[in-house]
Amino acid sequence: MIRQRVRAGLNVIKQRLARDGKFVSKAGKVRTRLGRPGAEAHKLELAGPGAVPRYRYRQDRQASWARHRHRHRAQAEAGLLAT
Repeated sequence: MIRQRVRAGLNVIKQRLARDGKFVSKAGKVRTRLGRPGAEAHKLELAGPGAVPRYRYRQDRQASWARHRHRHRAQAEAGLLAT
C-alpha cells in the first residue's frame, strides 16, 4: 500500500514535469527534474571520461579480491602452494 501511494505521488509529479517542465515542492522550491542534484552536464564534462563513481570502483576492487581468493583456494587444493 505504501508503494502504491509513493508511485501515485511520483506519477503526479512526472505528469507535471512532462506538461509544464517544472513543479513546486512542498517547501516551495521550483524543481525542473527528478533525481540526484549536482550532476549538471557541464560538471560531468569537466570530470572527463576517467571519472568513475565511487561505488563502481568499490565493486571492481571487490571483484578483483574475489578472483584472487578463488585462485588462491584453487592452488591450495591442487597442492601448488607451500604451506
